[in-house]
Amino acid sequence: MGLAVVTTTLAKGFMAVTLAGLAATGSAGCAGRPKGLSVPRLEATRLPRVDTAALEGPPGLPAVVVAELGAAEREVLVARHGEWALLATRSGGKWLVGPVRRGPQGKGIEANPDGMHEVATGALATSEVAVEAGPSVLRAHADGYLLVWAESFGVAPAIEARVMAFALDLDGKPKGEPREVARGAERIDWVDVLSAAPGDASAYIVWDRDSGGRVELEASRWTAGKASAPARIFTGRAWHAVATDAGLFVAGAELGPAETTTISVSRARWTAERFELVHTQVVTDRTAIADAQVAPLGSGVVVAWTDQRDDDAHVYTASLSGDLAIERAPEPAVEPVGAHALVSLVGTSDGERALLAFERHEQAAGQARVFELAVLAKDGRATRARAELSTVRASETPHFVADGAGFGVLALAPMRLTGADSDYGALAAAPCYLRLDAKLVTRAAEPIRVAELDAAGAFDGVPELVHALECRDGLCTLVAHGHGSPSLLALVELPLRASPWVSPLAMKFATEPAHASSLATIVEVDGKLADLDAVRLADGRLLVVWVTEPHAGDAKSEYGRLELRFIEADGRPGEVVTLSEKALAHGGVDVEALAIEQGGTARAKAAAVAVIGWSAASGGPQVFATKIDARGQKVRQKAITKFPRGAARGGGALEIFDVELAALAGGGILAAWADTRRGESQIHVARLDGGLEVKGREELVSDPTAASSEPELLVLGERVLLAWSALLPATARVPERVATIMVTTLERSSERPIAAPREIFRSSGHARTPRLIASDGKAALTWIDEARTQRIDEARTQRGDGSEGRLVHAEAAAGLYLVPLDERGQPLAQARSVRTAGGRFVTSATASCHAGTCRGVVASVAASELLLGAFATPFEGGAPVAARAMTMLPAGVPGDLRLVAAPTAEHVVFVEERNGKSRIRLLDLAFQPARAAAEDAY
Repeated sequence: MGLAVVTTTLAKGFMAVTLAGLAATGSAGCAGRPKGLSVPRLEATRLPRVDTAALEGPPGLPAVVVAELGAAEREVLVARHGEWALLATRSGGKWLVGPVRRGPQGKGIEANPDGMHEVATGALATSEVAVEAGPSVLRAHADGYLLVWAESFGVAPAIEARVMAFALDLDGKPKGEPREVARGAERIDWVDVLSAAPGDASAYIVWDRDSGGRVELEASRWTAGKASAPARIFTGRAWHAVATDAGLFVAGAELGPAETTTISVSRARWTAERFELVHTQVVTDRTAIADAQVAPLGSGVVVAWTDQRDDDAHVYTASLSGDLAIERAPEPAVEPVGAHALVSLVGTSDGERALLAFERHEQAAGQARVFELAVLAKDGRATRARAELSTVRASETPHFVADGAGFGVLALAPMRLTGADSDYGALAAAPCYLRLDAKLVTRAAEPIRVAELDAAGAFDGVPELVHALECRDGLCTLVAHGHGSPSLLALVELPLRASPWVSPLAMKFATEPAHASSLATIVEVDGKLADLDAVRLADGRLLVVWVTEPHAGDAKSEYGRLELRFIEADGRPGEVVTLSEKALAHGGVDVEALAIEQGGTARAKAAAVAVIGWSAASGGPQVFATKIDARGQKVRQKAITKFPRGAARGGGALEIFDVELAALAGGGILAAWADTRRGESQIHVARLDGGLEVKGREELVSDPTAASSEPELLVLGERVLLAWSALLPATARVPERVATIMVTTLERSSERPIAAPREIFRSSGHARTPRLIASDGKAALTWIDEARTQRIDEARTQRGDGSEGRLVHAEAAAGLYLVPLDERGQPLAQARSVRTAGGRFVTSATASCHAGTCRGVVASVAASELLLGAFATPFEGGAPVAARAMTMLPAGVPGDLRLVAAPTAEHVVFVEERNGKSRIRLLDLAFQPARAAAEDAY
């Protein structure tokens, strides 16, 4: 049996939009319980005629003025039935209604010239004394409308509350007398009418009462102008309900023992003159949030809620049959990346799909709030139909409804014409509507501008408030309020038409180089991490190695810890292994995978799978190399240097920085590091044999007059490329020290330089963190530039030794840079930049290159949040590229990013720092096929 149109609770079905923000009629912190709407009183008894004024620019929307609003603090209800609509307002104990209908084809909406008329009276007209008017709702029902309201009556302390219902025809004429549905001593906070389809002969009237912090939800079945005896169908903390032809379904949340929250689904079905109740617990956990929502899907329902069982809060979903058997166990609704919270769950009329909307917590701090949309298939799982909706920062959550097989959206967003060059944050905001198809492709999107309201002083026809979005039978409408007092009330049609306005919705995955598919925590430690590295081993496992800062978990220690953890091929983490508690933070850490001996011999099982470069205190600070086996235990460890305890030249402390390794064919190892033995930090290299013994002597490869650090090694055929960052000394021509990126080529057999170091890039600020990437027999070099100016004037600059060097790139801006190199370290093309939105400094980056394409991830920080963006660019050639937003994570200053290639995906390992703790995180990426990068920056 197919599902009919669903009417959701009023909390999710009635929205008010102002230029200051988008606000629901209420939000009590739980689904299905609004505070009520306060709008101007309807004073006109006849519908006024208004002269319309043409809007400048694009035309306004088809609309008709249906009333003039006067005094404040009165509610206005609007419901639509096909091409007809009904307007209702309460004045004291009286209800006034006025019908509106859609005009002949092509003439839009028109009002009924007969105006408003009185249809009912409330408690004031009886012998009972009304104390307070409660919530009310008007819904299309059967061949007319159903008006339901709550009111309190009596004299204190004997005050009671009751629910009243009144059936009206399409013209708003009574179809009988108002009926009392229920009464009781507790105040009624909410009423609604739920039906499987507006034309159904029966409907469910639901209301709730707040009883000592717990919500008591009751229902009555309305049919043939009569209400059944009320029944309590749920008691708990929060609820959300929908009606289908299988019954009334309620997603509920209830607090339990030990601070647990139970998410459940209940079904109330009318059989044999009574409600038959079925109840199923979906999950009981301390991590569940009481924001559950339910929607029809397939032959049953899907329930969604926010859950914090993982490292971050994620939206979970579960699928249930019509009889509430769990058909799909709870699981993350979308890729569990970042922290997000449920916003809305809406099912389509055919039961084929549902729209899931959620907001990432960390995205609320910028200029816009970004809501992500996903389409759920009949099995409850997310499809590839994904989109992002950007609204203004001051707005509340958007409103979503079903629109046939697709969806309608009401949101507050900046008004921007196609091709207009305007800053997003400086644009005027307006309520806008979107009509989306089943795959979230935009069918229509534009600001809500009404010419009839422009005559009343509205800004470009933009109303002050809009609400009552409704899409049915291919027609979408809403109600708009004009500015000022008195103001005009208009019923507005939202057509499917081409528009010059820029849509606030963008498709995900269609234009992004990559999207994040999962995020996990490898380890969490107290304090900060000094450095980390990761490598994919020959057996398929991921090995992550890190060094902590001093005092991390031990206030008495002056050293850090060298630790590691294996991640199995199936994602299971192994034990954390501590290799040393005397590691030096400045020395960093580097890990290289080694070939694994084949066979099942004990020797093969105990063979080294990786070698780690680091530094530790042993007499003086020393560079160490450590080979580990498949369990993370030491196979062999040797000190590469033999520095005596004492000071460096010039009286400063002897320090070691940035240990780097490269595995050579035949089991040898090449090591590079920076140390201050001669005063300035300088780069040295040494060659080790398979037993980690130093062969030959160390070589100084950097300019003795420059401060050099951050060596990076890459074996490329018979040669080894070595890159580093340097601060050149001041000269008469260049009076300030200049930051550069240097590259040289070493013989693989002797580690001696083949040619003089080559200056690749000169920065006006600070150039740092060079990375060498192998790519089909060639190499790519990336680095981060923290430029102070937008241009470097001299394309040819002087080295410290007086010679001149050619710069590859003379224009500079803050960001990541990439340049392809041949095996001699010679640039093959100009360097190109990878930009971030607003020119934010790139704090860290990582990349890989293969088959003519380089792709990677850049990180930047905004408002204490870590922004990760992905990019793709050709290996050679190409213009500057923009990193597209991938995810945002709540974090402090991030640590380094490391990208690890895998057969089916890419993995980025990085550090988050929050609340005095550091977490090493593993982000799995899914890159799109190679192509030019998208233009828009995140």
